[in-house]
Amino acid sequence: MKTTTYHLTQWSGQNTASNTIVSRCLKPLLLFMLCAIHQCATAQVFWQDNFENTSTPDVAAGSTRLSSLNQGFGTPSTSYFKRSSNTASDISLNASFGTTYASMSGSFIWAGENHDAAGGTENALSPVQTIEWTNIDISGKTSISFRGLFAANNVSISWDNGVNTGGSDPVGIASGNNDYILVEYAINSGSYQTLILFMGDNNTSTKILKEDTNNDGLGDGTALNNTLQEFTKTISGTGTTMKIRLTGRCNGSNEEWAVDNFRLSTPVLPVELIRFDAHTEGGTTHLAWTTGEEKNNKGFQIERSRDGRTFQKIGTVNAIGKAGNYTFTDANPIRGTNYYRLRQIDHEGTETLSKVVSVTTESNSLLSAYPNPVSDVLTIETDLSDIKNESSCDFQIINLLGQTIMTGKTAPSSATRFDVSALREGTYFLKMGSEQVKFMKK
Repeated sequence: MKTTTYHLTQWSGQNTASNTIVSRCLKPLLLFMLCAIHQCATAQVFWQDNFENTSTPDVAAGSTRLSSLNQGFGTPSTSYFKRSSNTASDISLNASFGTTYASMSGSFIWAGENHDAAGGTENALSPVQTIEWTNIDISGKTSISFRGLFAANNVSISWDNGVNTGGSDPVGIASGNNDYILVEYAINSGSYQTLILFMGDNNTSTKILKEDTNNDGLGDGTALNNTLQEFTKTISGTGTTMKIRLTGRCNGSNEEWAVDNFRLSTPVLPVELIRFDAHTEGGTTHLAWTTGEEKNNKGFQIERSRDGRTFQKIGTVNAIGKAGNYTFTDANPIRGTNYYRLRQIDHEGTETLSKVVSVTTESNSLLSAYPNPVSDVLTIETDLSDIKNESSCDFQIINLLGQTIMTGKTAPSSATRFDVSALREGTYFLKMGSEQVKFMKK
């Protein structure tokens, strides 16, 4: 008996579900609701601050929001760094830009403008303002993702940018009048690392805030505007505690920006695959796998390949619905190396692939038929080129009485799909020359 065993701790992450296309004419609230539903299906949020509470995040007890300033000057405020209701009576935006920000997640955002001109007095406040979130529990969390909403004035404005010269500025650019929005993270007692940075682009006249994708002091990525856009970033490493820090710098009367709904999440896999084993015995291949946890799991599709690249479905197994053990027997593997994988399918149709296992079968058969049992279409796979010279090979489907029920042709060393939906339920044999395999019709 030849055995190949693979222990898998996670799926490959390939997702074959179709993307949902939402018409741009939908109202922002409906769009946000759809995005929230999608997020709940794919990620587990364990920390969040959507600024709906006055001083603490909504998720993760023990985490604290520490702001360097939570204040505005004037009514509506023209210089501010504060938790805002995003109304024209609370903050004053450039009229050409818009009276409010669009697509906020709730009733409040955090907004900033002209930090150092409070009350009309230059340098009354520092142009650099921060919020720091501390004591975020990340124990046991891996593959952490950060999500947040960002917006900024992109009309009649020139956000100052800089050149990366390794200066003392917190974003690693030369000190000076450089405007930016920066989010950083620190794990345990480690130093802060850049998570996402927005700076003025390289336009010679009007400079707008764009994501700085290479930390060179110039915005070169997605541009910000008056609609709060979601950005997602992956956090490397793990530990026990985390800090998040937001830093904003602006000193111009039209330098307006806002953020909303910061979240940390970990992926939710429909199935936790603990192991996936495959071995051959008596000319058949036996697959076995164990799940540690299942959420929304409909079942598994078993797929096989001769080359490890092109896979065909050979059977299905329904979900148990909880942690458990599964088995599947490939009664008709073809002689030589056979590759197998699992396609996990949830109730919404999302599909996730496992990694591939391979075994070398001891079967003497050069003929295979799958899926087994079959309902409609039987795939016939052959490797008869060494004993057949014809361009096609005749085959017969025979019942238990030895009667030929159906006939057909297939090319050597190929796979042929054959309609068997007209067959009654029962046991049949596929015969080609001296080769014969058994299959079930359901």
